[in-house]
Amino acid sequence: MKVLGLTQTGDGRWKWVRRVPEDLQERWGKKRLEKRLGRDETEAIKETSRLNAHFERQVKHLRGNLGEAPEDVIQAALGNLAEMGLSPGDWANAPRDSDLDNALHTYFDQHFKDEYSYDHDGNPVGMESRLDAVKAAEYRLLCGAIEEPEPSVLTLSAAKEFYEEQKGKQSLGSEKQRALAVRRVIEFLGDRPLDTYTRADVRAFVRHLADTPSRTGKTLTRKTIGKYVDHVARIFEKAKIELEPDRLGNNPWRKPDIPKSAAQSGRRVPLSDDEIIDVQMACREADDDRRWIIAMISDTGARLMEIVALRVEDVLLEHSTPHIRVLPYEARGLKTEASEKLVPLVGAALWGAKRALEQEGLEECLFPRYVRPGRDQQSASNSASGALNKWMQKRIGAEPAEGKTLHSFRHSMRVRLERVGASETQMGHICGWERERTIAQRYGDMNQLLPELHELMSQLALERPQGLTERP
Repeated sequence: MKVLGLTQTGDGRWKWVRRVPEDLQERWGKKRLEKRLGRDETEAIKETSRLNAHFERQVKHLRGNLGEAPEDVIQAALGNLAEMGLSPGDWANAPRDSDLDNALHTYFDQHFKDEYSYDHDGNPVGMESRLDAVKAAEYRLLCGAIEEPEPSVLTLSAAKEFYEEQKGKQSLGSEKQRALAVRRVIEFLGDRPLDTYTRADVRAFVRHLADTPSRTGKTLTRKTIGKYVDHVARIFEKAKIELEPDRLGNNPWRKPDIPKSAAQSGRRVPLSDDEIIDVQMACREADDDRRWIIAMISDTGARLMEIVALRVEDVLLEHSTPHIRVLPYEARGLKTEASEKLVPLVGAALWGAKRALEQEGLEECLFPRYVRPGRDQQSASNSASGALNKWMQKRIGAEPAEGKTLHSFRHSMRVRLERVGASETQMGHICGWERERTIAQRYGDMNQLLPELHELMSQLALERPQGLTERP
């Protein structure tokens, strides 16, 4: 792969080389820029991308500000002045015959002797044109002709921290995925100021994710790649709106094309009525906490963690309409605001909830096997998902590759709701689908709708074989 500015020397080492445009060579003090990058090609490509972005940003800035010097030249000049105990503007601001004034004359005598003459006010004249770029920048900084460069735009890692401060606590799953997305970007492109990432960088990053196997040997799916890029796009947008409205342009991370060669997400297919009945019967036969969870999922269409992380107080069986409350709290965040909901309990879900409440020694959590103080949500989710999916797939004789998992109950719920004539709004209330709910459709509205939703869900009961009766 050919990368602008990247060349390989005869001994196998990589080097970055860019020619300075003719109109900027005098201010840069050189005709080309070089940096050795070592023997690792992958690392060299990453560093080249960063160097190219910085170089092009400098060129654009200098052409729009004819009196300024390149950033690297200014930084070198500032370092030299600091070693002498001097600061920008000292020459223009030093009182005559003060200690600072004497220090400045000593500095000029030591560094520029015979390179200039004084005017009648005692200022050095006629020397800037005879100095190299760094010395000229030192002189101009001291005289106040140029100022220190403005602080750089936030780096990606700093922007991520700002984003999380502004957003507050979110679900642990989202936080981990955001951290992983940012880490992958930094590993490939470097932790750079946000305005140095280009659309070409984003395309290269997406191709890298599509082509590079993970530690488990699997390539990322298009859906996962899209989520990674979306996390970074959100971070960029937040920094732009809140901190850098004038310095950050279009968001290069917004909706890039993802190669069709990237792996497709595994299909999640609905379960048939016979499969649902079979699983529900097996849950009643086993009659333990794991099966109560599956039973509750099967007739609510809830997500796994929405059931696993229920508190005792979230199960309201004494209400005129028995239901569960799915609300965010410390041990369990929610995927979206729309996920906050009240869901009527019918059929197997009502049975599972009753059995769970009959456990001895319950305190706060309905399923303490998975959710307890000090255990994070992602750990609980992984533990429950692995064990319960394995049991269910074995029960219905499904292979993992077939895409039939606990989440398939949600797909089945939609099919079942459509079959009894549920509206899109009603399905949105029951399943918590964001696109089908408005902000106004919150807790109070759902409470009023409970009887209507209960009547609707009571029609979902699947016909069971003769002889099977509900256990108390």
